[in-house]
Amino acid sequence: MSAMTKKNKRQKKHAANAHALSAGAAVWALDPHSRNDLICHLHALDAAQNSGDVGEQEYARQAISEIFALKAAVGKAPDLEDWERDVSSPAAEAAAAARDRDAEKFFLNYDRLKRAGKLHTIRAVAKAAGLSPTTVQAIEKQRVKPQLKTRQALAKAFHVKVDELDR
Repeated sequence: MSAMTKKNKRQKKHAANAHALSAGAAVWALDPHSRNDLICHLHALDAAQNSGDVGEQEYARQAISEIFALKAAVGKAPDLEDWERDVSSPAAEAAAAARDRDAEKFFLNYDRLKRAGKLHTIRAVAKAAGLSPTTVQAIEKQRVKPQLKTRQALAKAFHVKVDELDR
């Protein structure tokens, strides 16, 4: 193997390692809710790849990209000590409790609106909202509270305003 080939291999390996470290740092910087969303979407991506569902693969890719795009918009990742101090503070605990209450309200309203309407199956909700059945299933199993764009699609399918899902 020539010296140039060895150098190219080393550069590619270095680039791959740097990319993996960047990805790891990006995941570490996510808040716990976003990490849970990411896990859910990664499972959906695996299922879509295994089934060959190209549309679902694209949806999962977009959802994953959206998670990281939101983090990038917020700014750089916090220092670990700052992060530990922030998440264990009374304000963080109150914020987490409020987030949990908001999620609970959403899931109760989703169930109520689904029962009240004519969308009785996951497939019916998915079709009416323009979402994948995998996404609707994740919502119905309460694995993830959907982001605004998805809640807007659900509200349209249920013929209500988004705030009726969220209040």
